[in-house]
Amino acid sequence: MKRQCLIFLSAIILVSLDGYSQVLWKRLRYEVIGGAGMSNFFGDIGGSADKNNLWGLKDIGVSNAGTAFFVGARYKLKQNMALKLNIFYARVGGNDKNSRNAERGFSFKTSIIEPSLQYEYYIKCDELRYLSPTHLYNRRGMINNYAQIGIYLFAGVGGVLYYPKVFYSVRPANPAYETVSGYSKFTVGVPFGIGIKKAMDKYWSIGFEFGRRIVFSDYLDGLSTSFSKHYDLYYFGVFHLIYKLETDRKGVPYIFRRYKYLGG
Repeated sequence: MKRQCLIFLSAIILVSLDGYSQVLWKRLRYEVIGGAGMSNFFGDIGGSADKNNLWGLKDIGVSNAGTAFFVGARYKLKQNMALKLNIFYARVGGNDKNSRNAERGFSFKTSIIEPSLQYEYYIKCDELRYLSPTHLYNRRGMINNYAQIGIYLFAGVGGVLYYPKVFYSVRPANPAYETVSGYSKFTVGVPFGIGIKKAMDKYWSIGFEFGRRIVFSDYLDGLSTSFSKHYDLYYFGVFHLIYKLETDRKGVPYIFRRYKYLGG
């Protein structure tokens, strides 16, 4: 009899905790995010000496990496779906030295501003289950299990503003290598990739996101040659610091309510 009662009570606790975790994500569905990391660019200037560079993956590394910074905001549509607004700023560059076009002697630096909206699908969303049924108790009693991981795939669309500066040691004799001017400094970009989040406590999380950007322009490095067959592209690998905004029962973040009460 006692054993049956214990099983019954355990079942009630598990169901209650599961229901709690289902509700909790709605109370913490808004997030503000900041981060920094590396950027790698692949265009007409620089690159590896080998033409078979696996869509640029062979060129990814610290030696030719630029910097990237971003701020963003995430809204959870469902427990396993979200929308995230990003604003990236990055500095990228490249050099023909040690590349398959080393004889040209070109180098460049480009500043990129990328506002984008991305959709995220969580293939593992246990990052939100702060009370884990398998870790209810330790020697000190009931505990919170915050060390949960969330993994997601993302894709989106955005704009890309870019401001390239091209340099060359010797003016190229081949007209096909001449730089051009008068092209648009804006294009459309398509970001996609994978991200991971780890909850540190109820409000704070850390994360990392790696994504590729396909852009519909060949001028992000300020050069488009007759030999170019593809648009430019770049990668971001960025570490995140994430803070969740708690909401009231109406779904309004408390920070906005406080501002209203202060007369804002």
